Amino acid sequence: MRKFGLLLAVLMLAACSMTTTSTTPDTANDPAAAQRFLPNLPGYTATEAHSITDALTAVGVGGSLITGNVPLAAVVSRLDTMMQCYQNVGAVAARVYTQVDIGSVLQGQVPKVGALAVINQDRLERNFLSCALGTGLSAQADQVQPCGGSGTFLASNNERIHYVYGATSPELCTLFQQSFPRS
Repeated sequence: MRKFGLLLAVLMLAACSMTTTSTTPDTANDPAAAQRFLPNLPGYTATEAHSITDALTAVGVGGSLITGNVPLAAVVSRLDTMMQCYQNVGAVAARVYTQVDIGSVLQGQVPKVGALAVINQDRLERNFLSCALGTGLSAQADQVQPCGGSGTFLASNNERIHYVYGATSPELCTLFQQSFPRS
């Protein structure tokens, strides 16, 4: 739960962001970049979440929800900018997972859908000011078995990697958890 709090705090501070660059040499292609730890799960379609707008669209929330609400659109835009900066340096990566067999939805079942975020804490710390502060501050229920979790492990170069996930199915949560080394 503490790691979830860290992610939430980062996202809240993201509302203050207006930059997509950092001053460190970290990149999304490095061996310890968060992107390298997102799993490919059999039976699921993975959609990269490059922005909050992308993630909402991937789970079926139309862009009209965002564009029709001016204050929300401004916050989402700033969050997207900050998220892009952290992705560029390999500090944060996220995917939305949906089951491939979408036919079950037509039969009245709740689809298995989830989101997974991976955070490289060291890169987040190194790039925090550059990405978060940027150019200035501004202010069917019985079928659903929601689940979630988080964890931490060390990458090959001893950088700490955190991950947070949530889904509509314990099966998908188990697949997320099994995708990471035990610490």
